[in-house]
Amino acid sequence: MPERDTEGGSTGDGANLVEPRSFLVIGSMSDLCSSQGNRIDAKFRSFESFRSNLKSPEVLTFDELVERARWDVELAEKREDAETEVPDFEF
Repeated sequence: MPERDTEGGSTGDGANLVEPRSFLVIGSMSDLCSSQGNRIDAKFRSFESFRSNLKSPEVLTFDELVERARWDVELAEKREDAETEVPDFEF
């Protein structure tokens, strides 16, 4: 929020409000499943309710973190490939 003089001009002073993102990485989705690999709905709903009611930190499982990292790497590789492609122009 910039400071203003009496006529509304910016003085160059002020403060910025910063709200950094934070993450809590816990467990894995398999912790919400039975020994046969079936999702236990009560555990799943409880976990989703817990994390949806937290603004900060954002709660992730290790599985979700790995999946996000894979997605980021794939996206970066696609961008890199697109930037290095040379279009064929006919002269």
